[in-house]
Amino acid sequence: MSKLFSPRTWSLTTRVLVPVFVVLLLVIVIIGLDSVTGLALGLAATGVFILVLIRRWRRIRNYLYLAVGALLGAIILSGIYMEIAVPLAKRVGGDGVLYTTPWLIFQGVVSDSMLLICGSAIIVGMTGAIVLALMRVWSEFRHPTTS
Repeated sequence: MSKLFSPRTWSLTTRVLVPVFVVLLLVIVIIGLDSVTGLALGLAATGVFILVLIRRWRRIRNYLYLAVGALLGAIILSGIYMEIAVPLAKRVGGDGVLYTTPWLIFQGVVSDSMLLICGSAIIVGMTGAIVLALMRVWSEFRHPTTS
């Protein structure tokens, strides 16, 4: 087993966040994503997963890039879905193909991915940028530089 994926080499923060993510994921499987509670837990779970990936970031710019990239990714994915996937499916399978079970599953996966992943990335990115900015302002007030 690689040292990178060994829980023994993970930091304490990662050791706490990964089980939290797994518990949230299990609760979402039980509750489902078709309620407000399920969607909120889904946003929380993907937010925790994103935090595991980016927890070492210390620059405001990185968080802003995450938020803007997620917003652009959601717009581009939505455009690809509406302008390419739907017309292509209608052309290949006819108008009734949009009401078949495989297409509805695909539509659910795409829309839930846009909502949960992009939504959480935007929230985490903006929150991280605001928190880091406030921390810098606070440190300037506590330790002013004399010039």
